Amino acid sequence: MSSTLDHTVDPADEAPHPPGPEEWFNESWYLDFVDDDGAVAGYVRLGLHPNQNVAWWTAAFIAPDLPCVMSTNYALALPAPGSMSTSAGDTSIECIVVDALKAFRVVASAPAVAHEHAAGVYDGSGGAPTTMSFDVEWTTDGEPYHYVLSPRYEIPSRARGTITVGDR
Repeated sequence: MSSTLDHTVDPADEAPHPPGPEEWFNESWYLDFVDDDGAVAGYVRLGLHPNQNVAWWTAAFIAPDLPCVMSTNYALALPAPGSMSTSAGDTSIECIVVDALKAFRVVASAPAVAHEHAAGVYDGSGGAPTTMSFDVEWTTDGEPYHYVLSPRYEIPSRARGTITVGDR
């Protein structure tokens, strides 16, 4: 006797969901990237914490000729209902479902910190203030995969766009 597990992802899952009752209920859009030779890499993440009335932004970028650059903001306003965009001061985040399960775009700009050593992200050693901006689209390059025991899903993708750190 064999059974097949359903790993199908519902296109509606690309949009925000009504929050559950848990204090730390959250959902996030986490998109990573790495170039073909593994030298340039990073990620962006928008996390919504509706029961805490806050959105979290984290983004990182590494490249051989740059320090480790990190942008974080754990005090953003929640996006309007049905939206995945938020802004405050010099931070602007737009997460756009271009075509559910097929294309997702992030247009963002925010303050960042350039850490000479990547451990500085965690050890509090500080770094140089800079800015980071993204205009990157992830296009599906495989089958979306829904985990059976979790609401989490992943989509293999190709990323294309522009990332600017400071004036580079």
